[in-house]
Amino acid sequence: SEEFFQHLGFHTQCVPHGIDTERFKAVDPVPIPAALEQALKPDRKMLLHIGHLKPERGMDILAKLARANQKWQIVKIGSKRFPGDLQTVRMLQDAGCVIYQEFVDNLPALYCRTDAYIFPVTNPYGAIDMPLTVLEAMACNRPILSTPYKALPRFIPEGNGIYYFRTVDEACRKLDQISMGEGTGQTRSKALEFSWDNVVGRLSKIYEESRK
Repeated sequence: SEEFFQHLGFHTQCVPHGIDTERFKAVDPVPIPAALEQALKPDRKMLLHIGHLKPERGMDILAKLARANQKWQIVKIGSKRFPGDLQTVRMLQDAGCVIYQEFVDNLPALYCRTDAYIFPVTNPYGAIDMPLTVLEAMACNRPILSTPYKALPRFIPEGNGIYYFRTVDEACRKLDQISMGEGTGQTRSKALEFSWDNVVGRLSKIYEESRK
């Protein structure tokens, strides 16, 4: 859309959407749903992904990563309202992923319970340009392991808890870095740039400058 309007002669500005950084923040450990807690293996670190259970969300990458790295347990939270693709669910289960399709009342607590958040999407139609769950996990100060999806690298450079990967082998190496504590506790400061106050302030500045 940006390129389309630029070719027509419009002056464009790419503005990210915001998140509620007051709601999504580091919280004291709060019990997560009992059924989910019971499914976790205490000897493994928890790698979380939230989103629809459909192939366009990079679920094949999650399955391959689950098989390639036994130090981490991948937890996939899906919507109860939108039942997952049966083949996709079976693939993840066979790979050893934990699937939970129930309402989670306290998402910040769930983010804070995990050791890292993964965003595996590569399909351009698999998610919005700036995935909200990535920003939410950042606001809760979690390390992020993500494909360089759409607008993410444009607004969120790699480093200090942000890890981009293109292959499963690369993802495994970066999970080892996360395990060693590299970048832990440094992502919230980046997320604060996307608070609604900052986003609206940026938008207001653009309009003010355009009037000059």
